[in-house]
Amino acid sequence: MPLAPTHFFVPYLLYDFFQQHFSKKKSFFFALLAGLGGAGPDMDFVLAIIYNNLDYHRMVTHNYIFPAVILIAGLILYYLKNKNMALCCTIASFGWASHIFLDELITPLNLTHFEYGYMDAVVLFTWICWESWKKRIELKRFISDLKN
Repeated sequence: MPLAPTHFFVPYLLYDFFQQHFSKKKSFFFALLAGLGGAGPDMDFVLAIIYNNLDYHRMVTHNYIFPAVILIAGLILYYLKNKNMALCCTIASFGWASHIFLDELITPLNLTHFEYGYMDAVVLFTWICWESWKKRIELKRFISDLKN
């Protein structure tokens, strides 16, 4: 199962790419919301820690019912003329569903913890390149700050 950075950055990158090319509303907040939605299903890990039982993790929040409910809430809000909240629900639903999809796609590969970390590094590097290409961070400055 992918680690937290992958669950955050994959929906962030996908939504940011989508909004840069296809959306009239461009906002860092929306891309951030997609990333946070991608991290959302792991909230049940808190229950696993509280009850000292890892069986709670992935038991409740890792199914497509949650993003479907969030999407339905977005549709209701849209028809109630609250389009901004409807968009937020739709984006969060996308992030949540991407988390579940990534788990289903990658978990059967039986990767080691090291390989999951390598995958996170690749995703993080992709994000840095994307932000540099969009001129939101300066790659030269970023690298020089890493050296210091």
